[in-house]
Amino acid sequence: MSVLYVDVVGGAAGDMLLAALLDAGASRDEVSDAVSAVLGRRVECVTEEVRRRGLRALALSGPGDLPSERRRPRELLDAVERAALGDEVRARATSVLRRLFDAEAKVHGREIADLELEELGEDDTLLDVVGVAAALDSLGVERVDVSAIPMPPPSNDGMHGSPAPVTLELLSGFALRPSLAGAEEHSPRPRVPVPALRPAGAPQSRRHAAAHHLPTLPLPDVRLPASVRGHAGGQG
Repeated sequence: MSVLYVDVVGGAAGDMLLAALLDAGASRDEVSDAVSAVLGRRVECVTEEVRRRGLRALALSGPGDLPSERRRPRELLDAVERAALGDEVRARATSVLRRLFDAEAKVHGREIADLELEELGEDDTLLDVVGVAAALDSLGVERVDVSAIPMPPPSNDGMHGSPAPVTLELLSGFALRPSLAGAEEHSPRPRVPVPALRPAGAPQSRRHAAAHHLPTLPLPDVRLPASVRGHAGGQG
């Protein structure tokens, strides 16, 4: 069985996870084909090698011309369901989108059909979600294991806690631990937070009670996702 283990040391946005999976050997062609099928035009996944606090990582350079028009949840799901995708990629991407929408709907007390999405409704979301799903499929990942997730102290902006309410809803059921960084580690609207990554057909990714409680498995490769904030994120 091929297992992806994510050692979460901070926030992990979708582009960070996708870049790390590409660095680990996921097929760029398969990822680009899947994303292009959903977006209806050719989109190449371009990366660049960067250094973050002395550590090597890949950073994803997303297309700069993606439309900023915001779609409703049904439109995002339709784009995935109608695209020419493999069954596993479609199932995983749809599962992630539904989990994100369920969390938004619960936090805001609205039906999914009535949600007015902000950044989550843009094409960048489809790039991240479908890209990660295709990368996992390319690598043959059958199970995703996640370490305990660091929790920073509340934010001081007076708007929401840290992490944001939707992110906190997505963290429900996962093992948490105090953060040593003391700063916000989860983006307010993460498009593909680690807790949303459930293996297709599985009820839940495995979650470990402590960061040092590693599963017993071989370690064929290690990759670091690059954060836009200038440091390397969780290991995978």
